Amino acid sequence: GAHLVLARDTGVSTVSVDGHALRIIAENLMMNAIRHGVPERTGVDTKPEMAEIRVIVRTRPPRSLLVTVEDDGPGVSQSEAKTIFEPFARGDRSKADQTPGSGLGLHIVRRICTQMGGNVSVESPYKDMAGIPRRGARFVVKIPVRVERKHEEADTHR
Repeated sequence: GAHLVLARDTGVSTVSVDGHALRIIAENLMMNAIRHGVPERTGVDTKPEMAEIRVIVRTRPPRSLLVTVEDDGPGVSQSEAKTIFEPFARGDRSKADQTPGSGLGLHIVRRICTQMGGNVSVESPYKDMAGIPRRGARFVVKIPVRVERKHEEADTHR
């Protein structure tokens, strides 16, 4: 019930990072978007909209990897945003809808980011990369890495 859109920085050939840790971060952020990023239905007989989850992976040379996960769901209230990374934190909508989950996923993401010397943040509402206002949530992970740029091909026609 969701489209996954992946955008990545194509100018990078190698990034040195703990792949297992990055996988845990990505899985938890995407599962969170799948569970909570579906737009609310407007009526009983309406079909649910196809959700779009955007994952953007880019580098900020020389030392940062940014992983962004965006959704178009109902978003995160300001009060929930203050505690969303705490252990066992569950939003009011999750509790009311009895959405499965332990409330540990985003806490795990924050712990891993912190252990890697990075951080994670949430924006809701937010403006997407094209500047379009979105009411959903955007999670941004920034972790230090070693980035190696692709080498330009030598000009052999001189």
